[in-house]
Amino acid sequence: MRAWMQAGMAVAASVLLAGCATTGGTGAAPRADTILVGKHIITMDKSRVEAVALRAETIAATGSRASVMRLVGPETRVVELGERALLPGFIDSHSHATMVGRMSGFANLSSPPVGPVTDIATLQQRLRDHVAEKVLPDGAWAVGY
Repeated sequence: MRAWMQAGMAVAASVLLAGCATTGGTGAAPRADTILVGKHIITMDKSRVEAVALRAETIAATGSRASVMRLVGPETRVVELGERALLPGFIDSHSHATMVGRMSGFANLSSPPVGPVTDIATLQQRLRDHVAEKVLPDGAWAVGY
């Protein structure tokens, strides 16, 4: 019986030690595809970060510039944000699909990239052009978005 116990302990120890084995890799962290660096990175919590590393369109790391730059590889694209801000992606959880047809009759008074309006004079001209194009009857509203 003692031999069986020793054999069982040996098997158990082997299984436990096998879990400690390495994968044979270099131990280096996988490299980032893109690193974004800047002063205005908004994380939506209290943390302050200077850089964000992306791998396969997923945030792989955030932190100080120095810590994230350790993930730079030969193919990594580093983007200096300068004064631009980086914010989390906002996903609109609803839409107004029923408005699509109605909006085709509205004047596009939006600023770029949605529309062409960059100043008040352009907005006024777009509204005048819309009224002339649609031939609105007296008293009808000209609607824009």
